[in-house]
Amino acid sequence: MTGSSYNPTSGPVPQAQFRSLLSHLGSGVTDRQLERWRNEGLLPKAIQTPTYGHDGRVAGSTVKQLRSAALQVIAIERTLGTVRSIDRAGAVLWTAGYEVDERYWRPTLVHADNTGRLVSRWASALLGRMDYGPTFGERVAEMHSFSGVLHTVARKAGRRGLARGADLAVEVAGGDFAGFALPASDRDEADRKLAERALGFDAGGGHNINGQRLQLGTDLAAILKAMSGHMPLAELTDSEIDTARDDARNTLKVVYCLYGATDWIFGRRAFGLLVGAGLVRAWPLALIQALAISFARLRRKSKTLLESREIADLATEAERVWLMSMWLRDIYEGNCEGAKIVTPKRMRSALTDSASHRNLLRELASHELAKREFRPWDQWRKSAGKTMSPGLLAMSIGAPETIAFDDLVGSMSARAIR
Repeated sequence: MTGSSYNPTSGPVPQAQFRSLLSHLGSGVTDRQLERWRNEGLLPKAIQTPTYGHDGRVAGSTVKQLRSAALQVIAIERTLGTVRSIDRAGAVLWTAGYEVDERYWRPTLVHADNTGRLVSRWASALLGRMDYGPTFGERVAEMHSFSGVLHTVARKAGRRGLARGADLAVEVAGGDFAGFALPASDRDEADRKLAERALGFDAGGGHNINGQRLQLGTDLAAILKAMSGHMPLAELTDSEIDTARDDARNTLKVVYCLYGATDWIFGRRAFGLLVGAGLVRAWPLALIQALAISFARLRRKSKTLLESREIADLATEAERVWLMSMWLRDIYEGNCEGAKIVTPKRMRSALTDSASHRNLLRELASHELAKREFRPWDQWRKSAGKTMSPGLLAMSIGAPETIAFDDLVGSMSARAIR
């Protein structure tokens, strides 16, 4: 697995040891299934090394498997338990960071690239007509009803904010975005403020953990400028694409887990992540893969992004904070004795004040309700509801089977917010 939250040692091991490792991980897969998955390109091929006799002729071979392939087997089982199509499973596995045949991901990226090229041409043509009559955004804002994300954006930013947001999207897609325009007068709101309000970034501006805030809008102009226009997929190397895929997935995981960990403490507008978390839950896999292309282009044109390892570490920390928070939330909502310890008010105090934080952890560690083991994969399935979307599946199938309580307690001090 590349750049995932849980990256196993990937050296080769003998076949018998590989089978033992699978059994230890709880897999009941048969050799026939493994061979089928290899033939389908869902699993790396075995490493077969010929052996030679005294006469120098081939006398047989030894077979070894990559140790990391054992966790990939678990991921395949989890995926096929939710997604019945082999093609769909391959796309999920690639998005999750596993090595699969390129037929499961390259056609999707090519399609996204072609769509991006068409959108860029359309936006460029539209920009040329904006000097005459209403702009594209103004025509969008004149619509009487919206649904989904547009409804949320229109409610937060107002009709004027929606209009300017739509025009900004056209400028970015057409390669004409150079930066946010200054307000025409003191009464007008700056484009950056409108964009932050439309995306909900302003809502959680006062929220912090250990004094650290999530400054979502800080580099927004630089990011949009770097993404403005179209860069052909053919210019990107496979290594750049793989790295960008991991960056995109881990960034979305940070958004989803951080919001899920704090919405019951800070409210539905926690850290300004409501819109982002909703998008993560609803986005189809193709859009997450298209986002990977955007990340690759962004790395080419800007130094705005964190290093990939840092993004992956943040995803791990955010996931562990989320797991711990969900356990505490269950205690609070269970109306048991422990509910007096973990009220939202006390949790907010613990997250924002170091002394309160230490007192809470000390009390939790000695409480009889303290569990010694967590099952992340079960929690991901629980959070998804009746149906787990392919996007959430790609974020979660690499989760370890269990995490010790003490490891999660340490994550409550993690730097999951910057």
